[in-house]
Amino acid sequence: MEFDTTKYSAAQIAWCHKYYGETGFEPLMCDFEAGNETFYEAARKSVGWFEDWATEKLLRVTADAIPGSPNMEDEP
Repeated sequence: MEFDTTKYSAAQIAWCHKYYGETGFEPLMCDFEAGNETFYEAARKSVGWFEDWATEKLLRVTADAIPGSPNMEDEP
């Protein structure tokens, strides 16, 4: 990821790198870079997107019983 230092402060760049490092996704900064959102608004949108993504994936992974679970009745 490269950042225009005329648009981003050092702290904002550090936050973007941390977000990427923790999530594996680049933060959604297009509206910030276009001047349509503050950095905070764009960062919160990124966090909200990741929360939704993670919740969806968690629900998919846990939708069925995990093999070997003590709650499974039909285990061989």
